Amino acid sequence: MTTTAATAFDRAERRMWAGRADAYGSTFARLCAHPVPALLDAAAVGAGTYVLDAGTVAGIRTAYDRLAAAEYTDGDELVLEHGALLAHATA
Repeated sequence: MTTTAATAFDRAERRMWAGRADAYGSTFARLCAHPVPALLDAAAVGAGTYVLDAGTVAGIRTAYDRLAAAEYTDGDELVLEHGALLAHATA
């Protein structure tokens, strides 16, 4: 994907998800979070490992529970705020 295409895709995704954090949280968040423990098991995530959660924030709590270092990113500012609250509550 070219930089121009990636930038256009990023803008489109940000527009599509803007302001939808609450709707996501009350619908798909649980569905997206369901496979997180199995995925972290498969990757052997635990103390001393680093996890990047891109676009869901669902893995942050589980990674912290496993004593892993974790970061998250998302295109929606409200999702990032929720992630920041979760990060501070579990760190």
